[in-house]
Amino acid sequence: MVTLALFSTAVMAVALILVYVPLEYCILLPFCSIMWLGEGFRLGQVLPFGPHVALFGIVLLKRFMRRRPRALIDVILRNGPLALFCLMSAGSVLYGVALGAPIGGAIGDVSTILYFVAMYAVIAATPDLNMRRLITGVVSITALAVVKVLYLYAVPVGARWDNDWQASVLVWGSGLSSRIILNGADVFFVLAAAFPVSNLMIKPQISKLLSAVPALGMIVIGLLLCSTRSNWVGFAVIIFSQILIVSCRILASGAIRSKSILGVALLLAIAGAFSISGDYSPLPILQARFAEGDTRGSLSLRAAERDALLESVGSSFLFGRGMGSQYPDPIHNGEPTGFNHNAYLYLYLKMGLVGVLLYVGILAHCCGRFWHRLMGLRETDDLILHLGMLSALLGLCVLSLTVNKLFDVSGALFTGLAVGMCHQVKRIQTSFGYTYTVTSPCIVDRRAFSRQPE
Repeated sequence: MVTLALFSTAVMAVALILVYVPLEYCILLPFCSIMWLGEGFRLGQVLPFGPHVALFGIVLLKRFMRRRPRALIDVILRNGPLALFCLMSAGSVLYGVALGAPIGGAIGDVSTILYFVAMYAVIAATPDLNMRRLITGVVSITALAVVKVLYLYAVPVGARWDNDWQASVLVWGSGLSSRIILNGADVFFVLAAAFPVSNLMIKPQISKLLSAVPALGMIVIGLLLCSTRSNWVGFAVIIFSQILIVSCRILASGAIRSKSILGVALLLAIAGAFSISGDYSPLPILQARFAEGDTRGSLSLRAAERDALLESVGSSFLFGRGMGSQYPDPIHNGEPTGFNHNAYLYLYLKMGLVGVLLYVGILAHCCGRFWHRLMGLRETDDLILHLGMLSALLGLCVLSLTVNKLFDVSGALFTGLAVGMCHQVKRIQTSFGYTYTVTSPCIVDRRAFSRQPE
């Protein structure tokens, strides 16, 4: 009876979400579940249950309730490289199973690609989506999740996986040396930080400081307590890429302010050069992380992992060994694994060199479009949004060299959001029906359309 009541309540809640909640807030639901429950939440540590799966299903249902649900397929087919990547992914599933890979492993590998493609389709095929509201929600959710991190820091739950809120606290000493892992959700501390930073870069007024600094401060606290080296690399990429983009934009416009911006960039470069010498040098720490036998996660183990994967792929380097394929993991005494800390090598194992080039090409094309828009945009809020999205995507791509974030649920959803925003389709009704053009999600270029004769 209790189960029936809970089920009925859940159905009513879903109905209310579909009917009354805007699509932007529905898209935020899976991000909420990842930030607060982790990617692999287990109900009672027995029943595998990913609430973000169900919540993303709500997103798709909400989108299907709109007109032209076929547009989700259309935007994929119109993006040739993405359509080819999807077709190759499906073929890799069949290829991997044919070579003896477990079906469950193949489905697990392709699921993150499905998240990426589905999120792309929802964003790209929704011309009236309020991207500013959506990104503001992502930043707010991430900042609020610091409360969870503070709880885990103050009340350690034990050094094990699949525990309270899908977090693991590894105590390596005391104070800030405690490392809190959020099972993938901590990547949003990096990605969400890009938008308050871009806000400060574009609008350095007092009013904007009051709105951006609190969120950025909370996110930085989360980064400090997570103490994950890859996250800090991604954060550094975001900061320096934004400085570079803004400097290039000001130089292109011929503004006098370019001298001050380039001066700041030069000072930061000098400070970085001095930081690698003397007593504050990080080099001894890095050398220790590469040292053999470092039980705290030596980066030399990542090199051994790379060599084992490349040897396993062998002559199948063009198309890989299919979804679900595995190789002997040197980090865990040769046990078979399909995971690799380098996201690009992970894709190389599954889909080979062709798959890697296709995927990198999709992301590179997206970054190129964002760059050209940033060089031409004039509206301040759009500048903030595009600058944050481009720098966050660059940070995600760089940190995925040492920790596989492109092909986990959190990274796949964000990447789909970024690429979808880049290719968002605007629909204009004419007397002959509908015409489509790919343009900025925030600005419609009215010169791209001409009135059709009656």
